Amino acid sequence: MERTVHSEEPLVQVFQALGDENRWKILTAVAAAGELPCRDLESILPVSKATISYHARLLTQAGLITVRKQGRSSFYTLDAETMRHVLATLTRLRPDSAADPGAGRRTRTPVRSTLPDEAIALTTW
Repeated sequence: MERTVHSEEPLVQVFQALGDENRWKILTAVAAAGELPCRDLESILPVSKATISYHARLLTQAGLITVRKQGRSSFYTLDAETMRHVLATLTRLRPDSAADPGAGRRTRTPVRSTLPDEAIALTTW
């Protein structure tokens, strides 16, 4: 069954997947590494292998990561198409992205990010 990332339902699934701290940690670790072996997640997350597998499966089902199997090992990477679609959708939701002729002239007060460096790496795709 092939899924498409260009409807609202998968986006809801993406944001539900991002709503868990363990899944967020997996996603940011994969983003930082480029490709991350499953065994490396065991040192990052203080949870069982079964729990890591469960969370990775939900991220895969949401289309956020892909899994490459090599022998008995699994390697995770971000799904670039899904990430581009999610970021493009969020960008369209910005108030200054609407077809407003004065939008480019608005000034905004800079907001200091409270996100960890790994999360900021996700936004620089």
